[in-house]
Amino acid sequence: MLRKLLRRRELWAIASARFLADPVWGMLSLWMPLYLTKVRHFDLTQTALFAWLPFLAADLGCLFGPAVAAWAHRRGMRLIDARRTAFTVGAFLMTGMMFVSAVESAAVAVALLCLGGFAHQTLSVSAITMSSDIFPQNEVGTATGVAGMAANLGVLIFTLVLGSCHRVVHEGVLRDIGRLFGELPSDEVVRRYFAEVLSLAGSTAPFGVLAHVDFVRRYVPRDHGPYDELAYEEEYREIFRALAASGRALELNTKTPLPQSRVLRWWYDAGGEALTFGSDAHEAPLVGRDFARAAAVAAAAGFRPGEQPHDMWRR
Repeated sequence: MLRKLLRRRELWAIASARFLADPVWGMLSLWMPLYLTKVRHFDLTQTALFAWLPFLAADLGCLFGPAVAAWAHRRGMRLIDARRTAFTVGAFLMTGMMFVSAVESAAVAVALLCLGGFAHQTLSVSAITMSSDIFPQNEVGTATGVAGMAANLGVLIFTLVLGSCHRVVHEGVLRDIGRLFGELPSDEVVRRYFAEVLSLAGSTAPFGVLAHVDFVRRYVPRDHGPYDELAYEEEYREIFRALAASGRALELNTKTPLPQSRVLRWWYDAGGEALTFGSDAHEAPLVGRDFARAAAVAAAAGFRPGEQPHDMWRR
């Protein structure tokens, strides 16, 4: 029965949707309290007052999804199409979460997180219920189990994402790092950036690789003079010690000017086990640019490639 079931496109459609959507739920469950304390600076009382609201909104989403499907079905839409309609409404609403990091108001950020929880459960309950609409009674449990496995696999895989820092808090507002140059001394901006990266490296945030550790160097103005890695050696080493202790890997990013091999050697000395490469391309022709040079820098620091081309480099 399982082999026959796995050949059905409907199963893979439901499983794929849950694979892509459930990491949002994992993020709300695992990452949101940390986000509220680290980025929005909520104290324990504020966290207790507001961190449960997205889960209340999620409960309401569990009621809203079936209500939308029932409303559409009463108006003549086929049941499966009514479910798809509710699913689509949830998917559309979920896009609102992309603005959480862009808003200045903590209250608006919490409201957007609530929207994310509401939208996810609107979508999720519709996808889960589709199994009982599509598959025979003796296959519903298996189909639901396969889709649930895909959902949890998505949560697992998406926790192995890149962690990076593009903003720091200045005067209570989350600001793009590049915009602080000109408002503050360049050296202070760089050190503030590294302090934020250190906080990220030592946190329990769900990521597996720290990306472009020296992202800030892209924005250092010319009047600051050449970016000097040695001037920030202690900052690098502190970050690398925290990152190595967390068991994560470091990315060597080729869009940022390549560091000297000594920087990667600091990572090696801190106990760093693994290294990945990223081109931060955003355009297909630029994917993998300068990887040959980056590989030479990594090798000079003591890292070696894995057995497969896509493997991480290790010490």
